[in-house]
Amino acid sequence: VLYTGIKKTEIENESKTETGKEAVSEVKAAIAKAPNNSLFGSSSVRHPFAFGLWIYNAFVNSDSGIGKWIFRRFAADPVFISTVNPELRTKVATNLLHDYGFFNGTAGFEVVPNDKNSQKAGINYYINMRDPWFLDSIQYRNFPDEAMRIMFDDRGPKGLLHKGAQFNVIDLENERQRISRQLRNEGYYYFRPDMVAYQADTTRMRYLVDLRVLPKPGIPPEVRKQWRIGDVSVHLFGVYGEVPNDSVQ
Repeated sequence: VLYTGIKKTEIENESKTETGKEAVSEVKAAIAKAPNNSLFGSSSVRHPFAFGLWIYNAFVNSDSGIGKWIFRRFAADPVFISTVNPELRTKVATNLLHDYGFFNGTAGFEVVPNDKNSQKAGINYYINMRDPWFLDSIQYRNFPDEAMRIMFDDRGPKGLLHKGAQFNVIDLENERQRISRQLRNEGYYYFRPDMVAYQADTTRMRYLVDLRVLPKPGIPPEVRKQWRIGDVSVHLFGVYGEVPNDSVQ
């Protein structure tokens, strides 16, 4: 069945917060897929002349040299409902809603056959964002005392996770980057962002998340160690590799 584009996208309980707007943008990008003869890459607007598809149908089985040349040069492969895979796209959209704190959000679809041609169909998408979840308590655990001091040193950026903020994985990833950057700048040379783990508890109260930030289990001992400069050796050479003939203590 030939895919003719997105017919409509319905969003229920659409959030107008900045995080909600980002979530909607990501969801729309996940379900977007341009049909044949799309207008400027649009998923829903098409121009009436499907030249690429016509040439595909006319020359796909051509044996002549000119026919094969025309096919390679101008044909556009047909876009089918099966290759669009709306079921997979709605699963991705649902996961994105969860990533932005809409843990009860859902995404669904409906294939809409063409009234005049049963071999053509569009797709309707249905998104229900429902209520978002917010951070309540935030605890940092199991980091060495010196690492904790560095992570919240007045000289560096403060923590990016705050009580009352809407839960979203962008903030979690940015906090990982901040922690890693500050620790590495202060001697925790082997620390990396993916060594920060999160535990999110949503069972205590509806729409509130108790978050724990802690080192990933099983990280090597050298990662927990603060490295310092040891002995320093200075070697002097002239422009052409000459060894100095004098010295100073």
